[in-house]
Amino acid sequence: MNRSLHWRRSSPIWVVLLLLFCTAPLLGPRSAYAEAAPFNRVRPPRTQSAAIKDTEIVSGELVVRVQPGLALKALGINNDHPAFGALLGQAGTLPAAALSDDTYLVNVGTDAHVADMVAQFAANPAVAYAEPVYRWHLLADRSIQRNSNDPLVSQQWPIAKIQAPQAWDVSVGADSLVIASLDTGVNAHHPDLVGRVLPGYNFVSNNTNTNDDESHGTFTAGIMAAAGDNGVGVAGMCWRCRILPVKVLNNKGEGTNVEAAMGIRWAVDHGARVINMSLGGPHPSQFDHDAIQYAVSKGVVVIAASGNEAYPDNPVEYPAAYDEVYSVGATDINDVRAVFSNYGPYLDISAPGVDIVSSGSEDNLNGYNQYSGTSFASPYVSGLAALLLSINPQLNDKDVLRIISQTADDLGTAGPDDYYGFGRINAGRAAQAVQATLAPAPPATGQAITFPETNHTLAGTFLDYWKGNGGLPVFGFPITEQHPEVTADGSFQVQYLERNRFEYHPEKQAPYNVLLGRLGDTVLKQQGRDWFTFPKAQPGGAGCQFFAETQHAVCGTFLQYWQGHGLNDPKLDAYGRSLQLFGLPLSEPMMETNSSGDHVMTQWFERARFEDHGTQGVLLGLLGDEFEKGSTSPGVPSPAPGTTPPPPPPPSASADCNGIVAPISGGVLPANCVKQGTPVEMNINGFQPNEEIAYWLTGPDGAVHGGTDTINVGATGQTDGLEWDTAKVTPGLWFWVFAGKQSKHQAIIYIKVLQR
Repeated sequence: MNRSLHWRRSSPIWVVLLLLFCTAPLLGPRSAYAEAAPFNRVRPPRTQSAAIKDTEIVSGELVVRVQPGLALKALGINNDHPAFGALLGQAGTLPAAALSDDTYLVNVGTDAHVADMVAQFAANPAVAYAEPVYRWHLLADRSIQRNSNDPLVSQQWPIAKIQAPQAWDVSVGADSLVIASLDTGVNAHHPDLVGRVLPGYNFVSNNTNTNDDESHGTFTAGIMAAAGDNGVGVAGMCWRCRILPVKVLNNKGEGTNVEAAMGIRWAVDHGARVINMSLGGPHPSQFDHDAIQYAVSKGVVVIAASGNEAYPDNPVEYPAAYDEVYSVGATDINDVRAVFSNYGPYLDISAPGVDIVSSGSEDNLNGYNQYSGTSFASPYVSGLAALLLSINPQLNDKDVLRIISQTADDLGTAGPDDYYGFGRINAGRAAQAVQATLAPAPPATGQAITFPETNHTLAGTFLDYWKGNGGLPVFGFPITEQHPEVTADGSFQVQYLERNRFEYHPEKQAPYNVLLGRLGDTVLKQQGRDWFTFPKAQPGGAGCQFFAETQHAVCGTFLQYWQGHGLNDPKLDAYGRSLQLFGLPLSEPMMETNSSGDHVMTQWFERARFEDHGTQGVLLGLLGDEFEKGSTSPGVPSPAPGTTPPPPPPPSASADCNGIVAPISGGVLPANCVKQGTPVEMNINGFQPNEEIAYWLTGPDGAVHGGTDTINVGATGQTDGLEWDTAKVTPGLWFWVFAGKQSKHQAIIYIKVLQR
């Protein structure tokens, strides 16, 4: 069946993301452990969408939020404040209904031009914001594929794929866990949902009738909480969890963003721990975002489908793209992204969303059906989140989402990416990880230090380790509190510091009951860099220590630092102490730009990154801070192993063109030394045919400028005509780096800009 509940391409509001009975090209599944400390990915800047047509908004209505301390009369806008005077002279007295203490649904009359009224209200100093009420649409091809009352668990392919039975070995949910379903309502009499549906609210009709008159809401509810092991129909993710139906879509799958935002707040205030929204659209709304921020401020997990419009133009979808929302894309039985599933930097996770069998059908709300869409990937994640909270109710929303991200099966390119996020959920591994969080935390010794620089506290065993093994210079300030976490080596109580991560191992004796995370190794993997392929050293170098285990050498100032620091264990010799603290070297020294924008000589170790900062000496890289925040590079890919550019020569004191490094795998016209304002044209070569190329620019100060972007080379693996306007750049030596995402090949173009 090809089923779609969404608005038109240019529509400004959300849609039920339910689309496409289809398959994607088989790219080949890859299952690998994905370790990632952040729970979601960096969102793109939020911008207003294209012009909105009158047919896409509710005629005569707009949402107005007034500044703090102001209010509108319940039945009309009166001049309670001088700031309203000019506006009222134009708009007159308008009926208004309070949506909250400071936000109103204002009726401006069907003859009014809503866009003009929005502009008038927004320009008034008494108004915080004004926006239209957006209309939703239903577009559907309703051809039924399957309708069976027989047990259908064998047809639920996601159960085995995401290891749901292993999760159910840990827990099948708890009656106290409430999942709010913002949808078309829920059929509380469905045989797989009887006794699982709570009294809800209908924001379409403003009453308590939440019966499903469309079937979409019953279908998503079954994925989240259909009773399992009852010999009937299907099994949901969280068998004993309860569904709180919040009807925000009518029997045509239509509604408004106002109804959705009100539904979010109502769900939070009525006990929801998880909110599922299988709806969305390409236009952001401040009123909706305010409601989502309210939910997150109360510790509620908010999950939304990413969208079903990857083809042809893949728009950014809301609410999935809001920072606070966990965005879910769809995969098929082969672990390949569904061809319809929207993708981008806001995608956090993936889940099954093709050929999904669940409760409810358009022609029989007590029956079953099979549909495809990100609408049905999202409730798998919502059900999993509720299951994890059933195991450990003390987890907060970020803990839950962090664990889901960390335990996912990595798909696509290594590490988080735009097509799969952190990967496809693995319910079994996530449940086992939460079970591990019930282990005791490090014992407190009565000592604690709170650092005002970060407002975090080191205490007990972690504080003892910090003091005894290097303190601030080696570890930096704490940047989190103690919390449970799943790592590539297991599940531990951990605490992040600027330069590393402490892991508590109660089975070991001090000082080994605290171990440092292998963040050097992990961050390299996140950057897509395989240190096994790095250039190796030869033994016997003067002033160097050669490590046969990794075929790398540590020399000069780096060796002095390595030998001068180590674990405080008198039973070990100097070599053993340093090895325990930093681990083995993983690279040779090479020039890199760190997350602070410093271009420094760098050497990677299992548990550290050494950086030579010249007169400041050797400093340890901020691996803990980068990893915990998910910023493992300054917003750009790190240079590929073996092709790292040599350090640029220091800027010449005189305005001449001497000593400029020749281009690597490319060229530049008219010259590599030009005066400000001279346009230059670059060409690059040596890449794979049709390869996607990331590129970035580093300035004379060693900092990366302008972030990163991508281009595609042609069938010959080269391109030319890449233009750069030097009119507004600072004089000095600049260099462009072009990095192939598949080949890891790099082209580097050095250009010196002289002052006019």
